[in-house]
Amino acid sequence: MRSDLALLEEAQRRMGMLAREDSAASLSPDVAGKVEAATQICRNGGRPEIDYLVFAAQHLRIRTKSGAIAPFVLNRAQRFIHEKLEAQSNDIGKVRALILKGRQQGCSTYIAGRFYHRSSRNRGQRVFILTHEEQATQNLFEIVSRFHEHCLVRPSTGTDNARELTFDRLDSGYRVGTAGTRGIGRSSTLQLFHGSEVAFWRFAETHLAGILQAVADRPGTEMIMELDASARFKTNNSLATKPITITTILGGIIGILAHVFGISPNVIAIILVGTVILAAFVYAVVRIRR
Repeated sequence: MRSDLALLEEAQRRMGMLAREDSAASLSPDVAGKVEAATQICRNGGRPEIDYLVFAAQHLRIRTKSGAIAPFVLNRAQRFIHEKLEAQSNDIGKVRALILKGRQQGCSTYIAGRFYHRSSRNRGQRVFILTHEEQATQNLFEIVSRFHEHCLVRPSTGTDNARELTFDRLDSGYRVGTAGTRGIGRSSTLQLFHGSEVAFWRFAETHLAGILQAVADRPGTEMIMELDASARFKTNNSLATKPITITTILGGIIGILAHVFGISPNVIAIILVGTVILAAFVYAVVRIRR
C-alpha cells in the first residue's frame, strides 16, 4: 500500500500539471499552505488529518466549463457554504441546512464532494441523494463517480453501478433516487442526505417525512437540501405552477427546527408567532413613547 507521503507528493505533482493546463486549478494561499503542511507531517513520519478543503484540492477532480478535468478548488460561493455548515456542525454537532442557491455556483458539487470526503474515509457512512428528475440524478451521480475515478486514495469498491456505489471495507457508500414515488428513502438508515431541487419534488411532504425518519438525530449526521432561488413549485394535479410563498418557506423552516430541537412543529409555530407578536408590541410601545 502506498504511503501518505507518496500520495500527497503525487497529488501535488498532478495539481501542478493541471494548474498549468487550466487557470481554474490554481490554489488559494490557505489551501496551498494546508497541502504543504500535510506533506511535511508525512515527511516527518506522521499521519495528517486531512480536512475537506485540502482533500478536495488534492484528490477530487471536476470537469470545468472548458471541458478540462481539474482539481476541485472551492470558489467563493462554495467557501461561504462551507463556512456556514462547519459553523453549524461545531455549534450543534450536526448539520441541518436548507440552501437557497444561485445558478451555476457549484452548490451541488460542493455537497457531493463534502459527502464523498466523509463516506470514503469513515466507516458506516451511508449517503442518499434525492433529486427531482432522472437526468438530474444521473448528473449528480456522475460528479460522485468522477471523484471516485480520479481519487488517489479511493477506498476499496464493492457495488459500482448507475444507482449505487459502495465502499465494502468501510461499510459506507452511496445510493441515489428520483422523487417520483412516495416511499423512496423511507426504509433506509442514513447518516448523510443530499436533497436537490426540493421545490420540484412531486411528493415533497411524504419524502421529507421519510427522510426525517431515515436520518438519525445523532451527532455527525448531515441533511442538506438545496433549491434554486428562481424555483417554482409544481402542483400535484396540473402542470400549473406557483411562486414560492412565505408560507412555504416558513413551513420548511419550522420542519427543520422541529427536527433539530426535537420539538413538535406546532410548538415551534406558536413560539415564532409569539415572538412576532411580542416584537410588534415592543415596536408599537417605542413608537408611542417617541
